[in-house]
Amino acid sequence: MFDAMCLNHFARAERLDVLRDLLIGQSCLTTHVVREELRAGVAEHPALLNVLNSDWLGVARLDSLREIRCFAKWSQRIGSSERNLGEASVFSAAELCDGIAITDDREAVAVGRSLA
Repeated sequence: MFDAMCLNHFARAERLDVLRDLLIGQSCLTTHVVREELRAGVAEHPALLNVLNSDWLGVARLDSLREIRCFAKWSQRIGSSERNLGEASVFSAAELCDGIAITDDREAVAVGRSLA
């Protein structure tokens, strides 16, 4: 489950292919929240459009009542500022699908590790 920053860096380095190839055979997902964060940056960094158009990166759903409750729980744990919503969505989706959250946010990582 990818947060925006990892995808952002690979896209801007024009190396999404490397990330994809490293994860062949793995289910690679992000969330709608992360996609919207990336979409907001496309005007400044057009390479981010490659993430939005990638066929190997799926989108985890967070729209059932159970999923929304999990997202709310992680939003509270990590912080509910707009800056933290991507991380909260990634951690909640990872929990719901028994996946791995990939983020570079130190505070979010510390929270995740403390609850693992």
